Amino acid sequence: MKLAELVKQRTNGDVEITIFPANQLGNDAAMINGTRGGTIDIVSSGADNFPLMAVPFFMLAGELMNAGGMSRRIVESAMVWVGHLRGGLGYVAVFAAIVMASL
Repeated sequence: MKLAELVKQRTNGDVEITIFPANQLGNDAAMINGTRGGTIDIVSSGADNFPLMAVPFFMLAGELMNAGGMSRRIVESAMVWVGHLRGGLGYVAVFAAIVMASL
């Protein structure tokens, strides 16, 4: 709701946003079809997408691993295992990402 107020304030009332929460205009497919047909101007959806909601927790886990020194140790281990190979930096990046993703 704050977005609608900000837009109205900054455009001196020339642009008005009407928000329809809780799928009042239909499900995601219906809203996308409405956007294609020109009956809906903008659709913002996906807040109920659970994998998308997990992203902040992955970022938190990465920060905790970094603060505890675990990510540094994983990269150092990857350097020992594959860093000596030709193109080793790329291998280290992929190997460390695989190890971190498996945690």
